[in-house]
Amino acid sequence: MDSEEAFSLKGRRMENRYHAVARKQNKTAVKWNAFCLLLIVGVVSVPLMTNYLLGGNDLMVSLGRIEAVKQGIGNTFPIRTGVWPTADYGYGAASFQADVFYLIPALLRFLGVGLGTAYKLSLFLANLLTALIAFSCFRKCFRRTDVAMAGSMLYTWCPCRLDEMYVNGNLGETAAWIFLPIIISGLIRLYTMEQKEEEYSRLWIPFTVGFSLLALSSTSMLAVTLGMTLFILLLMGKRSLGEQIFLVLGRTGVTFMLINAWFLLPMLLRLRNVENVQTLLAGDFQAMGTYPVQYLSVFQWGGRGTSYFENGLAGARAMVPGAAVIALVLIRIWGIYAGKYREKNGQTVLGNRLLLVCLALIVLSSCSFPWDFFQDRNMICSILLSFLQSPTKWAIPVCLSLVMTAGITLGQTAGQEGEKRCRILILAVTVVSVGTTQFFIGNVLKTAACIWPQAGDLNPVPMPFVTEESMVWRLSELISAVAVCGCVVMSIVRGRNRVKEV
Repeated sequence: MDSEEAFSLKGRRMENRYHAVARKQNKTAVKWNAFCLLLIVGVVSVPLMTNYLLGGNDLMVSLGRIEAVKQGIGNTFPIRTGVWPTADYGYGAASFQADVFYLIPALLRFLGVGLGTAYKLSLFLANLLTALIAFSCFRKCFRRTDVAMAGSMLYTWCPCRLDEMYVNGNLGETAAWIFLPIIISGLIRLYTMEQKEEEYSRLWIPFTVGFSLLALSSTSMLAVTLGMTLFILLLMGKRSLGEQIFLVLGRTGVTFMLINAWFLLPMLLRLRNVENVQTLLAGDFQAMGTYPVQYLSVFQWGGRGTSYFENGLAGARAMVPGAAVIALVLIRIWGIYAGKYREKNGQTVLGNRLLLVCLALIVLSSCSFPWDFFQDRNMICSILLSFLQSPTKWAIPVCLSLVMTAGITLGQTAGQEGEKRCRILILAVTVVSVGTTQFFIGNVLKTAACIWPQAGDLNPVPMPFVTEESMVWRLSELISAVAVCGCVVMSIVRGRNRVKEV
């Protein structure tokens, strides 16, 4: 063996050793990320480890929908449940929904699992998917695993989400929280990616998926998310006027309407009936708004109050993003005042504009906004208010935007202050989040009513089936079926073209 062959052999050995070390590090990183995500899920799943259910405001309606969907399996397709005909005015849980994600607990019931257990398993799956999807979406935005993990923690432990899950008990809106990160991460990449990149032209795909899953989960969550998106587009100014952005949004809108026509069209047709709209309208819509100071609260007591004109903040629901998120937002506000965020790159501009978006949404969620002006004004205003159900729904995109602002702040701290300070800040955020989350969950367990399935305390609200469908409904189902098949065929063709290029 001459010297050149020996040198080449030595080089190959060093390269193989390098790849082996890299694979080992990747496996270690994957295991560590999996452990952290399971820990995040475990912390918020403590209430699911009891032998009883927490008595939420919408719990019995959620259980009723599970039973209705179970009865519809094999009998009708698509499964559509009606509204609760004896519901009081302003009871949003009685609204007409797609109920697609109720198939998960319904299938468990079909397999013989108890109603309470099926409901708990669905909530655990929601926690797991929320943490996993949030981590994946935030890592694409921030391109840092530690910041993405912190963002996933802040989002999964958001008191507003936990309130919806354990205090309110609306399974559809709990499922909608899983998909909100897809929307906000798509908006972040819309303004931070280079428009010439090939991936940029495909951003309409996650947008379409995210909005479609929201529509199939909760129409009120879809409405406030669309409102948040509109505010971001407006406040980003000239950056929203690019040709590529118009193409992405146009493709998203057209594909979203075609895929979800099977549900959206029947829902809009039902809203022509005044009785269906009045059932969802509260007697005093404005009284259900929040106070802006509520977002600054640190410790949450697990209250159930929704009418703030009557009791103020006493016993109020925890419609807030959490103390750790607010602390990071205050750090960003101080940084803007100190001149630390003067760069004109997309992430800095978007992080600063998100604060304005949050401010606008906080005003909309407050009881000071003149919602009375729109109530009983005309049929269009009544339909819009029926979609919202309550001004507090705007607190959901507020929390989402504040969590994203906190993640942007963490990522830019690493670039400006150094890795060491960023890690210290993430550690401090984790400690505060653990403490406040455990405090809130403990209060929920202390104050919530206990419903014992084994004692026969479960009384699901009977939900009727929608069996008589018009030709328009059938036509909308056909449109959605053709659109879905077209998307599948297009994805297959694109996949084959990429393989040929490689």
